[in-house]
Amino acid sequence: MHNTPRFQRDPQSAYAQIVYASKSTDVTDVMINGKWVMRSRQLLTLKEEELIRNSLEYARRIDTFLIQREKSVMSKLIAIGGAMEEKVLKFKPKSRSRISTGSSSSSSQRK
Repeated sequence: MHNTPRFQRDPQSAYAQIVYASKSTDVTDVMINGKWVMRSRQLLTLKEEELIRNSLEYARRIDTFLIQREKSVMSKLIAIGGAMEEKVLKFKPKSRSRISTGSSSSSSQRK
């Protein structure tokens, strides 16, 4: 269903149909330069188990490196966002005294 509708107006549309409407699950066989590299969804030139094993090892090493480097939340934010650690100064503003004009109407407006 995902590969419909098909348009017949352009003889090159088969390529567009493959590129833009197909999914990876539609592919069963692959030939590159006259050599089969996948038949019936089985890789012929690569050892899939070895690739998975190697990728898991690389992921473990990257994870270990990141955990060591980013021990605090601030370090993580700096690493991913380029944020900078800054000192935050807190202060309590002084209250300003009100100046009385002597008029009772302006005093009641300010309250």
